Amino acid sequence: MIKKIKFSLFALIFSLLNITLANASVGLETTRLIYNENDKLGSLVAFNNNKELNYLIQSWIVDKDNNISDAFIITPPVLKVQALNKNTLDITKIKEVPNNKESLYWINVKFIAPGNKNDENVLRYTIINKIKLIYRPTVLKDLTPEKAVEQLTVKTNNGFVSIYNPTGVYINLSGAFDGDKKIETPSYIEPFSEVKIPANLNKSFSINYINDLGKVLNHKFK
Repeated sequence: MIKKIKFSLFALIFSLLNITLANASVGLETTRLIYNENDKLGSLVAFNNNKELNYLIQSWIVDKDNNISDAFIITPPVLKVQALNKNTLDITKIKEVPNNKESLYWINVKFIAPGNKNDENVLRYTIINKIKLIYRPTVLKDLTPEKAVEQLTVKTNNGFVSIYNPTGVYINLSGAFDGDKKIETPSYIEPFSEVKIPANLNKSFSINYINDLGKVLNHKFK
């Protein structure tokens, strides 16, 4: 019994150590997908750079509240990516969504490592890539995040800074600065809404936001 427990622990530790290697060898070739209203479908590429292992992929789409989406589907929902290979996943809109503002969804792609069915002590581990799917109506096709942040307004009240977004575009954030002090922020500001951030605003105030290409840019408020 003792020998069996020791072997099980060894197998578990060995498998966990290999997760780091797996993280570097499988994934998606993009960090976000912009789905324009006139697009017939969107696509992204899953890759497997591992020289020896094939991975099973399971994919699904949820809304911003983590409910399975009834507006978008991803196909194929299950597939195998062979070693040193790539596969394309297609995203299709199957239901009308608001056309006066952007809508946010999340694409989930789970990579499942192969296991040895003859050995109960081998841990099968999974890696989930989660990226944003942003649906952009035609009326907003020229309103880039770079242009949208110029329309943000800021006001202070009792140790908080309120940032209001009057546009139909999601402003994806990666932090704010009160002078040189880094401040944590929500991950985004929804269209036609505001967020409150604890800050004294004794000095200059700026935000880091992410554009359509996944690049982090800084915007200073005057």
